[in-house]
Amino acid sequence: MMTRKKIILLYFVCFSFIVGAQKFSEEETEKIDRYNAIIKNPNSSDTAIANSYLELSSILYVSNIDTMIPLV
Repeated sequence: MMTRKKIILLYFVCFSFIVGAQKFSEEETEKIDRYNAIIKNPNSSDTAIANSYLELSSILYVSNIDTMIPLV
């Protein structure tokens, strides 16, 4: 069973590779920063963290469908 810290670490490793090659609008960048802050906050509820991951994946999917196709 993966612990919360391992899941977060895996997320940051995968997301950093994908985001490094992406160009996001200022609005998307603000949303990404907001969701990352929720994920990094140790006091965030599991529901808030899960929703943040979903929103981040939604931003990435909309911004570059070619990146998401192999992940589906």
